[in-house]
Amino acid sequence: MRSNNTSSILKRLPILFQKIYPLVPFIVIILFTVFAYSNTFANGFVFDDKDFILNWQETRYLYNIPSLIFKGDLPDGQQGVYRPFRSLLYVISYRLWGLNPLGYHLQALLIHLICTLFVFLIGYELTKNKLISTAAAVLFGLNPLHTESITFLTTSFDTAGIIFFLMAFYLYIKAEESRRPLFVYLGVYINTFIAIMFYEMTFTLPILLVLYDISFKRLTLKNIKQRLIYYLPFILIAIIYALLRLNAIGFQSRLNLLGKTYISVYHGARIESPELIFDYLKQLIYPQPLYTYYSLPSHITQLYVPFYNKLRFSDPALANIIFYFDFLVPIATLSLLIGIILLIFQRYPAVSFSLSFMLLSYLPVMSIFPQGSIRNDKYNYLASVGFCIFLAFILYKLHILITKILKLKYLSSVIPAIFLSLCIMYTTFTLVRNREYKNEVSLWTREAYTQKDDIPAELLAKNNLDASYLEEKKFNQGIILSKQILKFAPYDSMTHLNLGTAYLDKHELNKAQKELLLSIKYDPTNYRAYASLGSLNLIKKNYNAAVIDLKKAIKLDYSNYSLHYNLYLAYQGLNKKKKAENEFKITEKLEFLD
Repeated sequence: MRSNNTSSILKRLPILFQKIYPLVPFIVIILFTVFAYSNTFANGFVFDDKDFILNWQETRYLYNIPSLIFKGDLPDGQQGVYRPFRSLLYVISYRLWGLNPLGYHLQALLIHLICTLFVFLIGYELTKNKLISTAAAVLFGLNPLHTESITFLTTSFDTAGIIFFLMAFYLYIKAEESRRPLFVYLGVYINTFIAIMFYEMTFTLPILLVLYDISFKRLTLKNIKQRLIYYLPFILIAIIYALLRLNAIGFQSRLNLLGKTYISVYHGARIESPELIFDYLKQLIYPQPLYTYYSLPSHITQLYVPFYNKLRFSDPALANIIFYFDFLVPIATLSLLIGIILLIFQRYPAVSFSLSFMLLSYLPVMSIFPQGSIRNDKYNYLASVGFCIFLAFILYKLHILITKILKLKYLSSVIPAIFLSLCIMYTTFTLVRNREYKNEVSLWTREAYTQKDDIPAELLAKNNLDASYLEEKKFNQGIILSKQILKFAPYDSMTHLNLGTAYLDKHELNKAQKELLLSIKYDPTNYRAYASLGSLNLIKKNYNAAVIDLKKAIKLDYSNYSLHYNLYLAYQGLNKKKKAENEFKITEKLEFLD
């Protein structure tokens, strides 16, 4: 009886396996990816998460949705971009998760999983090989470069737009096979619009679709007029986005908000775009080390920081830059890569298109349109789609060459071993980087003390670590670090503010006052310095001075109810009852809205 049952099971196994087999790639991809991000669930909120998740009051209420979409409202200090559907996702996420970081990390992982599965689907359409597409998706899912796009929660909201980018691209590939292609094309246009309303990195989609048609011979000289009909809606989408953006924020950009110093950085970065792309490509090949802040080899920094101008900045010598070695090497490398793409275009369209996909994904970060930063790991997320498909294809072809053509059986395990090693390396790097995102101190400690050759980035990281010490009430550590920073950057307003705040919390009032006045001297728009100085004068019962400082702080940040409450206390101290009563009413109103 037992043997009969066993044989019965054996007979049924192939049928069960045949039913499960189509799902095996998806199961493998999901399991590998989830494991790589399994240590993020205990992480908290870090860095910009505070602005966008913890403190952005507009996302708390559904009635703010029209202003988020049509006015482009963003947290203070984050303006200059127009991503209305990203803002809408913040509203939805708050309704789902409140301020629970676990919910946001689960959501971020889901976003990454969906993108990873689309990499499998697109990879299969390009190569018609499930093994290649599965390998590409696994490499994409595990890639440590994506930690900034996923583990850093604020950036995961940008990454959500890439879901719609990949969905539009996949639908476009499948449209010609559909019985109702017009409906599928409608899906392409809807997803394209959603993607662009989420994230500017998706603007390359129409270019990639045209390139796909050329690569796979859907676009020829004979049918170019017929295909143009399918391209025209993308122009309409771009016009609609431009009009909405113009209506919401006008001609404002991150460049306008970041100031004059950034302008020289921006123009220098535009000239050195090949160097920037070369830097991205190197990190695709070997994704280490990973930082929040980077500087280019020529010391064009990724974002504007006021004290750099005092520290080390001079305008790039643009006239002589073409002779600069670090510029010529990237130019030569990119030229070689483009030459390879053109050379293999006819014979290996999947390879040439994957490489083209990778390179074209960098167009939005070439400083053609000014942004708040020009060098972040998140800008490699989309490019790595093409890179992972290309890498998986090359590994597969090498394996075929070794085992089928050269028939070197003793080397048959070399390529699988290389792939497995890559997976282990990627997973290890990802898990380590995820752990650094656990909290502010763990994130900035590693970056503050491992970038010795990159002074601007090191100082930025130390500045953020300094602020983290303050939040965790580690005042002595903060004071020591502030003094270290000021040796290199004596004009940095934020460091003087951090030092002054630490002294204030330790009730060393004279030292605190000195540092806060220096903070205001080096940045008269630093409302936190005025606010802290107002609090200090309240403690000293110097109410007239407190009123002056707090009014200046309120002028810079009117919606901060704690400033109005402190002004109420100052007026109370001066026995100005009407003014005190008025400030108390404003405090109650703003606190209610909060």
